[in-house]
Amino acid sequence: MITTISHTYTTTEYLEKFIKDNLSRFQPTKLLVQLFLISTDKAYIKEIQSLLNRYLPDAHIIGTTTDGSISKNDSETTLISFTQFEKSFLKHTLIPFDLGAEDIAAQIICKDIISKETKVLILFADGLLCNAEKLTREIHNKFPDIIIAGGLAGDNAKLEKTFVCDNTKLQTQAVVALAIDSDSLYIHNDFNLAWEPIGLKMQITKAEGNIIYEIDGEKASLIFDRHLDTKHLKQYGSSTTQPTITIEFPLIVKHQDMLVARTTMQINEDGSLFCTGEFQVGDTLSFSFTDINKITQSGIELSKRMLKTSVQTIFIYSCMARRRFMGENISHDIEPLYDIAPLSGFYSYGEIYTTPRKIEFLNHTMTVLALSEEEEIYSQSQQKTVKLNSHRAKTLGVLSKLIESSNTKKEDVHLVQITDILYYNKQSKTLLLNKEVVRLTKAEHKLFELLLTKRNSPVDTQTIFSYMWEEQEKEINTNSVRTLVKKLRKKLPAKLIENSYGGYYRLVTMD
Repeated sequence: MITTISHTYTTTEYLEKFIKDNLSRFQPTKLLVQLFLISTDKAYIKEIQSLLNRYLPDAHIIGTTTDGSISKNDSETTLISFTQFEKSFLKHTLIPFDLGAEDIAAQIICKDIISKETKVLILFADGLLCNAEKLTREIHNKFPDIIIAGGLAGDNAKLEKTFVCDNTKLQTQAVVALAIDSDSLYIHNDFNLAWEPIGLKMQITKAEGNIIYEIDGEKASLIFDRHLDTKHLKQYGSSTTQPTITIEFPLIVKHQDMLVARTTMQINEDGSLFCTGEFQVGDTLSFSFTDINKITQSGIELSKRMLKTSVQTIFIYSCMARRRFMGENISHDIEPLYDIAPLSGFYSYGEIYTTPRKIEFLNHTMTVLALSEEEEIYSQSQQKTVKLNSHRAKTLGVLSKLIESSNTKKEDVHLVQITDILYYNKQSKTLLLNKEVVRLTKAEHKLFELLLTKRNSPVDTQTIFSYMWEEQEKEINTNSVRTLVKKLRKKLPAKLIENSYGGYYRLVTMD
């Protein structure tokens, strides 16, 4: 049996009384304590650590600063969650990392606390300096069957400094990890996005890590000028570097069968976009949208899925963007989960989600880790109903389809799929092979565009020569055409350019 009780922290006196009144029956070595801290003040955090370590020195404490805590109570408070396991065993560690060396920290975690009995790994990491994708990818590659959950630390949208902690240590630029070993643990991890793509699809033509430099061959920041009202770009809560508009309309990409949102944290002076998550050249992205109805409805659907599984406790690691977007309605996001099992968690700067087949670093997403040490499935005769504005939901659905259909023709002109792995962006004049830019000379590019215009139709040598050397008055030279075609062929997939008797060349495409 897993038992979770939570305490909303106000003073050390009240926390001390809570521990004495409620935790005497708990076994400390199997006790997980999660600190979801609303303040980044070190003295404030160490005072809580000190008291917990005095009364619960053998417990496993992992903590993080946040953009708000998650419970039935006020999110603007520090929440301390106490979870007692009966049949499972816990191990934890806190590891600092060097910038760009998150894989080394991951290797230490794997060595120190992960074993063949480990079923779940919970990670909290620095929210401003950690490459969470690199960290979790390294662990996932070594232990693909382990469910990894957690999120990045926050600091109430100040974007200054975040912390993670354990029983005694408190550090920035670090990751704290907890492993749960068990042969009697039932796990259900799930997620809830609710944002959906809208409008034109765009293609990344230059990017490095989590910085996008060019979209469709243009300075990345121009997409906001062109598609959105930018007058509020530099106004967001207490931060002057996080655009409001990117909370409402985040960028979204498709990873296999999963939509992944990305928040633009900052628009740099050079026009590049600093985002929460990595991109690759060739990724196709769109703006996305949602509303309170959609988020609430998706929460209801998530709760219905959970009612079909065994759940004794729920840990929620949700994006700060959801909280900022929902405002005073944020309780609608988790209300459908209230009566399923005790829940606790925090609003983060990014969420971790894994299955044995994939690993994703998420934004704008609520991730849920539900655990049980019993096979019995929770059942409930009546599920709490949340009132929705059904008319508005239908209107937004129609709006989405209307915008999508009105942009289809533009999109088709904009991006040409030549084969399964070869695309040509006519606006940016970029050729992408396996998401890598194909570097063509001016002459090769001119020839490619001619063959593309006439795709799947043979083009004779004289037409090619006249097009390529139209400004030069000289006799046709078949060797010049043949040499240029040969050079272009070397940079393209085999058999893409066919030739036939009589000096004809044809570009073979999908359409």
